Amino acid sequence: MVSSGTPREITISDGTTGNRVMITYPSSNNIRVNYRVNSVNVFDRTFNTTVTDYNKIALKWKLNDFSFYVNGTEISKSTSGSVFPPNTLNTLNFDSANGGFPFFGKTKCLAVWKEALTDEALTELTTI
Repeated sequence: MVSSGTPREITISDGTTGNRVMITYPSSNNIRVNYRVNSVNVFDRTFNTTVTDYNKIALKWKLNDFSFYVNGTEISKSTSGSVFPPNTLNTLNFDSANGGFPFFGKTKCLAVWKEALTDEALTELTTI
């Protein structure tokens, strides 16, 4: 998926890079998730994997509760952090939210829930 070494990104944002949720393949062997509010990285994690393999990824966020899942395993969590005001996220992009780093790859499904799912639901949802 990322043979050129160029990051490939999927974002949900307000149309800017300052307020966004991002899943990116920054290099050939990493998946990175980033939750940014007012240009401050609230939750930023990277996981080493083979990105040419099929991976099921989830990022959960709610006030003081962030989690990152890959293939049925919780990779990282944080129990502190701010969140966006309601209705901030209104734009889905297969790039960095400003046109850079277009996503190149295959997706089977992309979904956003209005409420944070339980850890059990996220484990089940991302299990291959």
